[in-house]
Amino acid sequence: RRALAPILKGQELPLTPSDAQVLFARGGIAEMQRVQQQHGSHVWWDKRQVAVRVYGEEAARAATTRALMNWLAHCSEQVRVRVPRRLGETLSEWRQPFDYAEELEWQRGAITARVPRGRAREFRAALQELVQDLCPTGGTGDCMVCMEPADCTLLACNHRTLCQACLEEWVARQATRFEETKLPLCCGQCDAPLALRDIVGALTPENREGLVRFA
Repeated sequence: RRALAPILKGQELPLTPSDAQVLFARGGIAEMQRVQQQHGSHVWWDKRQVAVRVYGEEAARAATTRALMNWLAHCSEQVRVRVPRRLGETLSEWRQPFDYAEELEWQRGAITARVPRGRAREFRAALQELVQDLCPTGGTGDCMVCMEPADCTLLACNHRTLCQACLEEWVARQATRFEETKLPLCCGQCDAPLALRDIVGALTPENREGLVRFA
């Protein structure tokens, strides 16, 4: 019984919530199945309890645990950082400091990349610092969506937190939701609700009927 006790009890993996999320994904489950076959162990997992336990002989448990923890350490994580649109055109010129990042791309006013999970915070902080260096004028005068200079003054509070392009894009997306009781956009500085007058100029003729019903 003493010899069987450790085998029956198993060994629980020390997982963080982000570790468990990766392991319970399709790729993580495939890796657990591959590792248990390789080392002659059995890996049990429970998504509700957020737990993974390894069963088998001591050597098999240790090898399986080590393999899974090493796999987790080398998994990549997708990071998205919002940057001014004008910087996207020069992305290739400042890619070198982030040679550890994969799939580094600029899309719709944001940089996306896959980086080692342990370096995600480092990548985000370094990229934000670089953006500040390249755009020293950034601040409350920038559009809160794309970080380009804001050229729309909100009538409700007289703040500039949006550019005309982002305002028009937002209106186009929300045009079918004017039946809601509240417009889901506020000033980025004072949280004042967006006034109806602020978006009239950005409406297309076919969407103005919906705005009238909302009003």
